[in-house]
Amino acid sequence: SALPGGRVGTASVNLTPGLSRSDPQYNTGRQAFLVTGGAAQDGGAGTNYLAVQIVNTDTSETTTSSAAPFTNLVDARSFHTATVLDDGRVLIAGGFGAGGSPLQTTEIYDPVNKTSEPGPDLLVARARHSAVRLASGDVAFFGGVGAGGAALRSSELHQFTPTEIDAGGPVASEPNIALPDMAVAQHTLHAKLLPDQRVLVAGGISSTGAAVQTAEVLNPL
Repeated sequence: SALPGGRVGTASVNLTPGLSRSDPQYNTGRQAFLVTGGAAQDGGAGTNYLAVQIVNTDTSETTTSSAAPFTNLVDARSFHTATVLDDGRVLIAGGFGAGGSPLQTTEIYDPVNKTSEPGPDLLVARARHSAVRLASGDVAFFGGVGAGGAALRSSELHQFTPTEIDAGGPVASEPNIALPDMAVAQHTLHAKLLPDQRVLVAGGISSTGAAVQTAEVLNPL
């Protein structure tokens, strides 16, 4: 099915693995994809659109799907990221807001309860960034467009695991910590997790609009 009004800058993820873990009776012949945010045109205002697209993969017909809207995003956003967490929830972060400025906010969508709730803020407002879930379950963010409109060198780690243990059990650390800056400020970049848990960053655009020709291997641990 067509997205309402057309969409650019959406963020989408496959919910099916998480739903299968939480509900053993879930019909995996129907793949569930979360589609969030986006704008009607490039440079347009972000929207709070949120829907689950159900695609029937039991047949050879996969060109059509049905949208099941359950709720809205907490914040309108486009050119954000959506990352599936270890427990099947989805971390939605940053992006351009309704006013066109990069957001520092995050939210977490729960596909079981079909709700989206505010999450911890990013250290830096960013849009057109990249996000990677690490083996630890934490999520690392790289680059993007910052509040002043320039490309960012900064990176940060959004922690979902406790890092300290005391006599009373796990103690959660600060939810976000800064990582070392990238060598080159860039947005619209690609970040891929390597087998050794380092992250390859490449293919971004600099503040001048030129393609970044170098690649970096970063260690977020």
